[in-house]
Amino acid sequence: MFSNRYRIARILGEGSSSTVYMGYDRESEKKVAIKCINKTHSKEIEILKRLMQNEDKNENVLIPIEIIEQDGVFYIITESCECNLVEFINTYEIEEKNIVKIIRMILIGLHFMHRNNLIHRDIKLSNLLVKNETIKICDLGLSCFMDENKNEVCGTHEYMAPEIGKDAYSAKIDIYALGVVAKTLVCRAKEMELDSACVSEELKWFINQLLATDPTNRPSAFEALQQPVFDVLYRKMHNFKIIKEFSRETKYGKIIRKENYVSIESNFNKTVVFYEECCREEEHKMHDFRLCDNFRTSIKINDKIKTKDLLSNTELKYYNFLCGYIELLADETVIHTIDGIEYKFRYFLSRNWSYEARGITVKKLSDKYEINGREMIQFPHKLHNLREYIETLVNRSEKEIIRCNKNEYTLENRSNIELGIKTDNLINNAIYIRNVGWMVRKNMILLNSGLKIELDGMTVMNKEEVNYKNDREIINKIVRLFIEEARKYN
Repeated sequence: MFSNRYRIARILGEGSSSTVYMGYDRESEKKVAIKCINKTHSKEIEILKRLMQNEDKNENVLIPIEIIEQDGVFYIITESCECNLVEFINTYEIEEKNIVKIIRMILIGLHFMHRNNLIHRDIKLSNLLVKNETIKICDLGLSCFMDENKNEVCGTHEYMAPEIGKDAYSAKIDIYALGVVAKTLVCRAKEMELDSACVSEELKWFINQLLATDPTNRPSAFEALQQPVFDVLYRKMHNFKIIKEFSRETKYGKIIRKENYVSIESNFNKTVVFYEECCREEEHKMHDFRLCDNFRTSIKINDKIKTKDLLSNTELKYYNFLCGYIELLADETVIHTIDGIEYKFRYFLSRNWSYEARGITVKKLSDKYEINGREMIQFPHKLHNLREYIETLVNRSEKEIIRCNKNEYTLENRSNIELGIKTDNLINNAIYIRNVGWMVRKNMILLNSGLKIELDGMTVMNKEEVNYKNDREIINKIVRLFIEEARKYN
């Protein structure tokens, strides 16, 4: 028995130089993984201990909980993960957005390693673990420090960069290996060409950059994280400075809008988005004031300034939830009103609007319209004169808003912004419906039109798209219902 704290249960896998066991931590009462290696692999231990001592922990690298040495054997204790990427892609169909999310998490982990003077040298599907929708880079047995001699040929052949075995190499070999991983996620079959894959041209171009034969043409992990292919993962933060100050408790933490910032704070995370002091009011007139991206704003995570492209997956979830909450408020924040003789027109922070006149109410809802309570994808042709008139009101409102440059607006029909009726689920559901178009609750499908569909006791998990492989029949049924709904509006 190497420790009273840990109990070894069964073998998970064996390699040429190590054995990995499933274990149990009596102290935390959680499953752990226990990797056993002999003293001859002291370099891996040296690297792991350095990462353990690093103040900036990274959730995308599997860093040990503890390392125990006994009788010439090192026992490396790590958290237990669900599977590796080989098992994951053999179980689930992965849509493009989730592939992009996986690539980004691997890049976050590689950026952490490279910033700490380390090259992994064996990035591959089986060395990428999955836990709670988070990717973790594992097995640093072939890793080395950047300042060491880098002519050694090592790694897994199909993931090796072209320069290995020819010249001294750099951390760019990890980027090439990630390119192979990304191509596999997209193409599935090895014989399939990237050009034939059913993904966006933007993603294909990005993967080709990772796979560049010349390492000088490959981006670093930091450069890759700044590419626009990842923009789909970031929600836009509406200009919260326009919204009145408020405080609101949610399941994910307390959201506060105060002075020059908006924040969400829990026991483990505090995310703050704030305007820098140097951002002067007169600068607002030069930009579209509705989004914070157009101003000098910063993100602070647990008192450390970070850019969006370097947020961990967990940090990004908090940030996106905060953005989603402010976006919902933007839908209710009236920033300009025109009172006509026989109509009332209101323009919202979210760029939606409403037009009310005798016998008709028209609302712009993101990419749809609602006319007298009935949703439509397109504005009816027979109302083209009304549409043209409303467009003049929209242009008039936008010009007036820019001219006046008002700093703070109130929510429609609200004396304050506590919004107690907006539960956490309502926020999540509204964000989910806006992105996906439908959602599931207790065997009930809810479409954007408001239609409720019972599924005879069948359940679809309300999770990421990757979980839907086993529910194709149900998804097909939903698609048919969508088509039937669409025909009603044509």
